[in-house]
Amino acid sequence: MAASSRRSFYLTIRDIRNSPIGSKVNLIAKAIEIGVPRKSGGSDYFLTLKLVDETEPTPGFSVNIFEDNLEKLPRIKFPGDIISLQCVELNVYGGDFFCTFKRRISSFALFDGKAGGDLTPYQTSLTRRFLASNADEKLVLQLRALSLRHQQEVFKTLLLCNIESDKQLDIVCKVLDVYKTSTNDWIVLVWDGTDSPVLLQNDLDMEAKSPIRPELYDLPREVCGEVWCRVLAKFVSFVLQILMYYTEKEFMKIALHLMSTRLFQAFAIHLLLILCLADTQH
Repeated sequence: MAASSRRSFYLTIRDIRNSPIGSKVNLIAKAIEIGVPRKSGGSDYFLTLKLVDETEPTPGFSVNIFEDNLEKLPRIKFPGDIISLQCVELNVYGGDFFCTFKRRISSFALFDGKAGGDLTPYQTSLTRRFLASNADEKLVLQLRALSLRHQQEVFKTLLLCNIESDKQLDIVCKVLDVYKTSTNDWIVLVWDGTDSPVLLQNDLDMEAKSPIRPELYDLPREVCGEVWCRVLAKFVSFVLQILMYYTEKEFMKIALHLMSTRLFQAFAIHLLLILCLADTQH
């Protein structure tokens, strides 16, 4: 079967852009950008996806998906997975074309985007049942074979060293800490092994207007004292374990020599200063 006949049920992104505004179209493509589910101005929830196919590998075509329940939105596992959309409406705003998924008339199915993956969808729409077509499996295989160039470009945006201001992106990173501020805001500290770029000036201005500062919590005096005692005990135990390898005579010589060194004296002075500082703060 020719590719054009397999595409008769689905339109390519290029064909959709050339369709009349308000048309109801079917689309199957790779999802390369996955937005954050949000509450709309009404009672619905919506999710924005950016899609690519063989006719538009970059920068992508936007689709806004609306549902009355957060759990009904597509839960795409990985960027590059494939979504089939049926009966979505073509719209334009500010010169940008996009499609709108309306829950009463539209349906979707999600497929694994990796080569060799299952050809059955791992999620389908709940409000309106997805009707599989004869072209689904062949087009899924065709999209899986699509050049991974655009996926490699998307992966760069997953690194903190490549983030840009005022843009949505997905990141893969390690969570270092999570805490709640006095204003009930949640702060998540993350790291992905790279350095984030220098903030732009508008970010600095925003930070000046609404600074986010780490909150400091004073520990009780008893806790501070117990911590420093444990640190000192660990250090002394470590030194004694090393020195006990020597004879008693050698032990005394080494101990006296160690106590007379500048390193030991500096350590003792710093430890006393830290303990005094902790005492004055409490």
